[in-house]
Amino acid sequence: MNIELKKNFELHLQSLRRPYIFAEYLDLSNNTENIWSKINYTLSNLHNESYNIYTQLCPAILLIIIWPFLPPVNLSLQLYYISIIIQLFLSSYYHIARCCFCYDKNDLEHCLHIDLFGIWLINTFSIPPSLNILFQNIICKIFYFTFFIFYSVIIYYILFVCKNYQSFEIKLIIIVNWIGCMCLATIHSIFLFDIDEFMLFSYGPLLHSTLFLCGLIFYTFHIPECFAPGLFDIYFNSHQLFHICVTFAAIHWFWYLQQVYDYKHTIS
Repeated sequence: MNIELKKNFELHLQSLRRPYIFAEYLDLSNNTENIWSKINYTLSNLHNESYNIYTQLCPAILLIIIWPFLPPVNLSLQLYYISIIIQLFLSSYYHIARCCFCYDKNDLEHCLHIDLFGIWLINTFSIPPSLNILFQNIICKIFYFTFFIFYSVIIYYILFVCKNYQSFEIKLIIIVNWIGCMCLATIHSIFLFDIDEFMLFSYGPLLHSTLFLCGLIFYTFHIPECFAPGLFDIYFNSHQLFHICVTFAAIHWFWYLQQVYDYKHTIS
């Protein structure tokens, strides 16, 4: 390994380090094999990025397996389901790439670009089914659809045209703002139901926002490893819990919209 590459690799290892995680970092500095060997080594060995990868990769594979057994849903909800799978694979790619071949700033930004595109994709494809299923009033549908599409275009411009995606905090801010707006729209739609329907469906946005908020708190404040440094080097650290929370939130939102869709069609 030449001096410049070694320097980049050392900087890369520093970028992987997180507070209160002291050991079990993957070291490929002595692995001079081709890229597929590095990927195989990354996936087959136990280290603190293992579960960051598998908490995204395993749900993606599971969603593909159960896809043929899902009850019939409308096209927009089906596309949202596909976007969840794509986002999980893109996030898995990002974490694998960070371990295997993102050894300089440009490579890392490229991989993060892909990860952020997956997040933008899943948020954008959540708009049509959410508004179509939750709102009966055509004026509300047009208003919220215009708002969220405009918001989606603004986010795309910030992330991919301005190239302002270097910080993970930007990703978290976007997630929180998007989910907050969607939950407000959902609560508004539920208020348009009668009281029984409100009690039946109000749990959806509350659970959805709670899961995202919990994931944000875990990741931002490094919970639980901040309470026991070194104990969560491999299992159940904040990054993994963040993945679990946001993945379950996305899947839950699909399930929630499907329940509302079935209910409305049963009533009609």
